[in-house]
Amino acid sequence: MVIVERIDSMNAAARGDVWVVDVEATLLFPRDLADVARELGSSGEGALDHLGRLELMLRFGEFEAGDTRPYRTRLELIEGRDGWMADTRD
Repeated sequence: MVIVERIDSMNAAARGDVWVVDVEATLLFPRDLADVARELGSSGEGALDHLGRLELMLRFGEFEAGDTRPYRTRLELIEGRDGWMADTRD
């Protein structure tokens, strides 16, 4: 599990009907990697939950409880019937 501790900056610009949003945040890891790995074998969760945790480990490497890491991402969003969604039209 990872928590967004704070949003450090967010900038958005329209590009036609697409909004490009750059986000910089600080992530907090409340538990260490060993605790997360132990839960993989002991929980009754489904395969999708396991894949989510594995992706977390692959993406951020080893981390200790209480560690923070900077995070940057770019989102491309379009407005849909039910609100904003990722632009996957490419």
